[in-house]
Amino acid sequence: YSRTLIQGLFGILPDAMNNRLVIRPGFPDGWDYASVSTPDIDFDFKRNGLTDTYQVKNQFGKQLNIEFFVKVHRENIKSLTVNGKNQKWVLSENIGSPSIKIDCTGSETFEVKIEWSGNELKSIDYQNKGVNGEQWTLNSSIDILKIYDPQSILSNSKHKVNTLSGILKGETGHRTLFVQTKQGQMTWWQPVHIEIQEPFLVEYNAESTKLEFSLKNNYQTSANIKLYVNKDSENYTQSVNLKSGEISTLISIPID
Repeated sequence: YSRTLIQGLFGILPDAMNNRLVIRPGFPDGWDYASVSTPDIDFDFKRNGLTDTYQVKNQFGKQLNIEFFVKVHRENIKSLTVNGKNQKWVLSENIGSPSIKIDCTGSETFEVKIEWSGNELKSIDYQNKGVNGEQWTLNSSIDILKIYDPQSILSNSKHKVNTLSGILKGETGHRTLFVQTKQGQMTWWQPVHIEIQEPFLVEYNAESTKLEFSLKNNYQTSANIKLYVNKDSENYTQSVNLKSGEISTLISIPID
């Protein structure tokens, strides 16, 4: 339990053999305070408005270089100090949300103070379901820099500053591509999860003695469907018009 708390929630990962201490807090966004004390380290976090303050006391018995990773929740950093002095920071490669890395050296006690500014980080807007061969579009209020599509979900993809479009391809199932976005000083990769579906979903009662079913249109546009069912040597036909996402009324096929 203590390892889960120290290493998981507080992200404290000592590497004394290499004179290194990695700290990567994993607090929920809504937390304004967290603190823990062990024989090896004291750690304290406080948030006051747009200012985050971290206090770290190294009690490992030797001086360690601290690699401090902080999850970003605003688009800009107005100021960042370590023990009252301005400190440089760099973006850390991250998926889902950006984080920054701060190197702290030369002391056993550190106070890291970060003053954030600007807007909260924004996510991208897209349709998370679609049909093979269908046009798909992603819209973003922040800049799109790069696209990484390891599963080749899109063909004929087109990328502009705030949009990404293409034709969905592949078998049914869940797929993921990645979009690198930029907002203010922050750059990070956002995953885009898409479920490729069958064009139409057939819903029926397996216990029914009648040949009855409903159809759901999984296309993003309306569909005009004509059903053909073999009935002895004759064909049974019926036309069905469905809006996107609409489920038809119960369709009954005569069996007499």
